[in-house]
Amino acid sequence: ALSAIDNDKGVLLLTIGNSYLYEINNIDSAFYYCNKALGFLTNNLKIIEAYKNLGVILFYKNDFKNSLIHFNNSYNYAIKTNNDSLIATRVSDLAVIHDYMANYDKAIEYYLIAISTFERQNNKNGLAKTYNNLGIVYKNIKAYKKAITYLDKALVIKTEIYNNDENVASTYLNLASVYEELKDYDKAIKLYNNAFEIYKTKKIKKYYALAAANIAGVYIEKKELNNAEEFLQIAINTNTEIQNDLGLASSYLLLGKLNFLKKDYIKAEKYLKIALELSEKLKIRQKKVDILLELIKNYQAKNDFKQAYNFQKLYIIEKDSLMNLDIKSKIETLQIAFDTQKQEQHIILLEKENLLKESKILKNRIFFIAITLILALVLILVFIIYKKKLVESKLKTDIFNQKLLRLQMNPHFIFNILTSIQAYMLENNAIKASRYLSSFAKLTRATLDNSKQDYITLYNEIETIEKYLEIEQLQSNNIFDYKIIINENVDTENVLIPPMLTQPFIENSIKHAFKNIDNKGTITVSFIIKESTLNVIIEDNGCGFLKPIKNKKHKSHAINITTERLTILNKHRKENINFEILNLNEISDKSGTKIIFKLPLMKINK
Repeated sequence: ALSAIDNDKGVLLLTIGNSYLYEINNIDSAFYYCNKALGFLTNNLKIIEAYKNLGVILFYKNDFKNSLIHFNNSYNYAIKTNNDSLIATRVSDLAVIHDYMANYDKAIEYYLIAISTFERQNNKNGLAKTYNNLGIVYKNIKAYKKAITYLDKALVIKTEIYNNDENVASTYLNLASVYEELKDYDKAIKLYNNAFEIYKTKKIKKYYALAAANIAGVYIEKKELNNAEEFLQIAINTNTEIQNDLGLASSYLLLGKLNFLKKDYIKAEKYLKIALELSEKLKIRQKKVDILLELIKNYQAKNDFKQAYNFQKLYIIEKDSLMNLDIKSKIETLQIAFDTQKQEQHIILLEKENLLKESKILKNRIFFIAITLILALVLILVFIIYKKKLVESKLKTDIFNQKLLRLQMNPHFIFNILTSIQAYMLENNAIKASRYLSSFAKLTRATLDNSKQDYITLYNEIETIEKYLEIEQLQSNNIFDYKIIINENVDTENVLIPPMLTQPFIENSIKHAFKNIDNKGTITVSFIIKESTLNVIIEDNGCGFLKPIKNKKHKSHAINITTERLTILNKHRKENINFEILNLNEISDKSGTKIIFKLPLMKINK
């Protein structure tokens, strides 16, 4: 059972996690400490806080599914406290996640539960936020009358308790957008102006510019072009001042539309091309598609059909690319998931078959003991023992291969990669996301294929190592460089090597070697043939290999799995594969760790 001291340790870890989340803004470190805190906490309120933090972190990462799991855990612990205010807050969290996941029925259900509790407690702050959020949900499902009802309620409370600050302005913007959807442009402009004046007074320039652009957009719909131009100039000047290129791209797009309506096609082209340049710079593909569509309309109006045709082709390419990028990402992710599941099912099937075989042998053993003479019994026992060893050896090999596969492609590794790919896609960095996704897909395919083989070509092993290092380098924000050195006398397509032999030690270097060093990390993997031996060397310039403390049971996972693996491989060889670990800090003036594998040279044509 956990003690008070354990809980104190958990509280300390949670405090560190809070600091990383709310002060330092390092969500990966925040996730680590909050998650670790859960292993020690016994206080329900602190457990609720830890799960809530984990939900928030995953929400920031756009991992809504797992965010929902942690918010559910936080809610379940909150119920145990019988604290209505705390329960209502956690219910509201669940509603927000369901809203972002487009589970609008669930979002509305949870928001209404939260409102009921906040109303009983007369919790005005909780009511204001929940009314506002519920109004946004109803807007999303185009239930505009209900959206207005709840946004109006939010506005009344916010005006009372916040005294016309940015909280009030945000509800003005939400309410204005509903009236704009309803084409009630006069009300929309009035509400946008209210937000505009608040942001202007509070000198919140980013949203001041946004409100101005929204007002201009409504004036364009009303064909009041002079008013639209006045507010667009404010938006452009303010966005230029604060260097908000995203706001500038939207404002110049509107200015292009405005001049198109004025039939000043030359100015319209000028402003639309500025917007296009900004969208390309920011890699905002959806915005680029919208701008290209306006340019096509403008060239058609000028009777410049050649340019219209050229931009039409570009529009089609961008539109298709935008759709294909999303489709490609989903297909490759599904393919990886399918292949991984298929491999795991294959491993489970092998284990079941082996267990059935072993069970059958044991039954036969009992049968022969009962009916066979002593001499026959001895012979049968010898045979059973021999067969059992074969079965155990095969079962051990299969289980080991499963461990090896999971070591390289563990869920945390896959989760981090998919999260990073998603982040690049949300940033509209399609090139980087595509390159990253392609490398990950190739690594996954190679890992699944290679795990079925006892030996693969050195060429395939090097290719897998390169993909793994490339992905880990991107994952760690380039905290290390890597080199792969192959001696001239090494024929990579002819030399054989056990798959994934070096990966556990490379992973060790990445995770542990560079934590406390001042210089940039380097990992070097070398392949050298000396006489009839293939030497594989992994070297880093990190903090050196940390020997386990005496009487501690901890042992390096890389050493464990490599030792176990070589024991299996060496059983069937005359010349053994062996490895040694050198702590460079102890034998030279360099820092770091060197691992040397010595393998009997095996070739395909041997």
